[in-house]
Amino acid sequence: MTTELTSKDSVSTPRTAAEAGLRRLRQGFIYDKFGIKTKFQAQVLTRPISTTGHERSAATLQHAKFMFKARILGNPSPHDYLPDPCDASLALKQKEALKLINFHTTFISNTDFARDIQNPPKIGDLVDVKLEPGNYSYDLQTGTYIGTINVNNAMVRDPTTEATAKLIACESLTDLFGEGNVPVMVDRRRSRVVVGGPSTDAGSEARVPLRSEIDYGPGSHAPRRLEQFDKEFNLWRCAQPDAKELAWLIDTYKIKYVVRMNENEGGMVMADEKGVCDAKSCVYNPGQPGTPTYINAHSGYKRFEGYTSSKREVFQIFEKKDVLVHCSAGKDRTGYIVAAWIDKRAREGAGTLDTSNFPDKVSAAINETDNTKRREVLWKYTIAFNKWGGDSGRVCTAYAYRKKDDGSTVKYTNWGYGAYLDGFYPLDDWCKSKIGELPTDRAKCRICQNLDQYQDGNKP
Repeated sequence: MTTELTSKDSVSTPRTAAEAGLRRLRQGFIYDKFGIKTKFQAQVLTRPISTTGHERSAATLQHAKFMFKARILGNPSPHDYLPDPCDASLALKQKEALKLINFHTTFISNTDFARDIQNPPKIGDLVDVKLEPGNYSYDLQTGTYIGTINVNNAMVRDPTTEATAKLIACESLTDLFGEGNVPVMVDRRRSRVVVGGPSTDAGSEARVPLRSEIDYGPGSHAPRRLEQFDKEFNLWRCAQPDAKELAWLIDTYKIKYVVRMNENEGGMVMADEKGVCDAKSCVYNPGQPGTPTYINAHSGYKRFEGYTSSKREVFQIFEKKDVLVHCSAGKDRTGYIVAAWIDKRAREGAGTLDTSNFPDKVSAAINETDNTKRREVLWKYTIAFNKWGGDSGRVCTAYAYRKKDDGSTVKYTNWGYGAYLDGFYPLDDWCKSKIGELPTDRAKCRICQNLDQYQDGNKP
């Protein structure tokens, strides 16, 4: 390690003098303990992932190096100042253990997956590592993985050795997190340790939630705009829930499937949402294996039918029953999907449905065989959730508003709200309706004067 000289000009105040004294004391202490040592033995605390952020995969990550968290062993150890997360006597909870693991050093491999895929280090393994010296101590942020020297659970152990004692102690991690749910690594985008479930497809980033994140406690934990819109099929709608709200919904209303139509906006990200679903034995966006994603609400547009591919995909999930559907705000994308489903049910039921299975605002029109009358009711039901209705509404004007970074609001053309409406109430019928409300005189609407904006295959 290099030595930093102290100038008398830098100790001109009592505070700087004290800090300089502490630095000199720490420097001498480290030299006394470690001398010029740079190689250590360490114990692996997390499953390795690639430096790209995914778990190891020979198929997709041939040239990526891998990394993991580990605790440096020895007496003394550069990690002596940190409690040992493998010490069962500390009685750590998951969240506390994760924080401790996150404070430990990240070790990065010298070789890539293709060369080292057969013998990846595992939690509890003893490994050789290298630290880089700094001015007064080692760089404990990152180090280099050299190789595995002792595989946990693969050798006869001598209980008198420190290494074996450490191996046995670290089995408490499995007890703490549960079999298959030991920590994976640090998700750098969220700056926290991610708990990994059973091995998944390459690239999957689903995160098993901490118990504290989904233990919702007594009382209601309903998200915004929560409503059951089909009792027979047990279908629910809402805005983006957080982890506790989603866990509460799944348990309270026996949800088996979750349909998410927004990307990572709105709060809980897709990986976390799938993690909550997995923890609660609920299926997230059925039919979409691999990396958690969302169902596109803007797919397969056809004039006067709306986004047909999106409706078909979501309706197939609705048919399974016990479904929660949401987007970010639960009013535009969710609004047209729900109205289109109710309209479909009414048409197929041909006047025979039990109206009590549907929201009060639409129940009177469920068995209405006149399409225009029924869809007018669905129109009023839908705009109760959003800003589509009225002479200045987003459907009639085809305008929307966006806040700029400076806080001001800008108005812009958006034909997309008409495409949403097209999904359950064909625009030409809506514009020509003689019984229409909100607005009544729809011929004056900008959207009705520009129906040529809507063409098959084009996203308005």
